Amino acid sequence: MKSLYCGADCLVRGALMVFLSALSLRCESKAAPGSSFVDAKFGIFYGGQIQQRQKLPLEVDPAKQRHGFRLDFSQPPLGATPVYWEIDTPAPTAPGKAGGPKRLTRVGWEQVRAGQDRLDHAFSFEPKDRVGLWNFRVLVGEAPVIDQAVLVYDPNRKADEPLKLEEL
Repeated sequence: MKSLYCGADCLVRGALMVFLSALSLRCESKAAPGSSFVDAKFGIFYGGQIQQRQKLPLEVDPAKQRHGFRLDFSQPPLGATPVYWEIDTPAPTAPGKAGGPKRLTRVGWEQVRAGQDRLDHAFSFEPKDRVGLWNFRVLVGEAPVIDQAVLVYDPNRKADEPLKLEEL
């Protein structure tokens, strides 16, 4: 797995996505968007299953919580197939720093091997991660299979306490 962190407005993200798109042109398995070649789920991994969620508690300990995506292929790919992922998050704030980026984007990719019928990719929150609206996107080759907004919340916050605008 490869990954990269950058500000949402940086040129590195665009250059990387162009590179990854060009790389996917070499992929032997190209399915049209909207086809049912893969069952894609995003959520929390729990007991060998994935619980699909619209909200995730910000739990930093990977022994307590791992979240991510699962791809089940109806027909395993005939050749190596790239899977690209992108996570758009609220940027960590540095004390006394104004005018910094509001969002942070993490991108990465890996290969599904020929004949592989399932891919699980798990993430853990990091201590610098913030609550707010997160966006998860996953592409298999050129086909988008997950594009989901998720509210990441502080599990210690009272349920009736409203979110601040900067947390969205």
